[in-house]
Amino acid sequence: MRNSIAVFLLAAVAALFVSPTFLPAAVVTVPTGLRPGDQYRLAFVTSTTRDATSSNIAEYNAFVTAAANLNPALTALNTNWTAIASAVDYHGGVIISDVNAFTNTGTDPSINPIGVPIYTLKNSLIANTNSRLWSGSIISPINIDESGNTINSFVWTGTDSSGNSGYPTGSLGEESPVFFGYSGLSNLDWAGEGGGSPSRLMPLYAMSGVLTVVPEPSSIALAAFGLIGLSAIARGMRVTPKSNRRKAGFLNLARTKSGWRIVHVQR
Repeated sequence: MRNSIAVFLLAAVAALFVSPTFLPAAVVTVPTGLRPGDQYRLAFVTSTTRDATSSNIAEYNAFVTAAANLNPALTALNTNWTAIASAVDYHGGVIISDVNAFTNTGTDPSINPIGVPIYTLKNSLIANTNSRLWSGSIISPINIDESGNTINSFVWTGTDSSGNSGYPTGSLGEESPVFFGYSGLSNLDWAGEGGGSPSRLMPLYAMSGVLTVVPEPSSIALAAFGLIGLSAIARGMRVTPKSNRRKAGFLNLARTKSGWRIVHVQR
């Protein structure tokens, strides 16, 4: 029993140091430098592709959400994912709906110029405010997909770098040309690099809702607890002379009023 306890604690301590906490993650869901209570957003480019023929922004939001759910680490965030895109439903000279990219993502700088910082899934800052996001350029390209891979590709946006829809031409769901950006760029072309046929297949940009950093138990503290347990067992062990081992008995755990204790049991 004594050896079993020691082995268990050693295994627990070892597991702490080979757990995902200590291994490099494929994606970073909590940017470094943030403290508990800080808020932020994440953005990525989808590894999956689709056309831009629908004028219903909800379809694009569902598309990027499905891409996020390909990675359990993103699913675990329990956040809403929206497409960084604009869509217009225009028929017979009448606008049925017109959704700008900044409205769809909740980053309208005219309503909230500050917002929260936005990061890629590799810990790079995209924009520190809503105003910066739609200023024409961003700080880092949005070229990391939901699995942490780099994708430099044309991306459907239906918007320009100010976040407005391309109406009367350019928005998702309209006739050609529909606006697309390029994920490998951080200048104004990240959102509005050009236009093309909506039947082409391209990825989209996705943005999370507002996330909040929550404190986590310290793995180092847990490891220290395990080492303390091992030390306690070591102090309680006695070396039995070889001549007396047959009479020595063994150690066992016993529950007392003050808690669990290691006790000696005679053979």
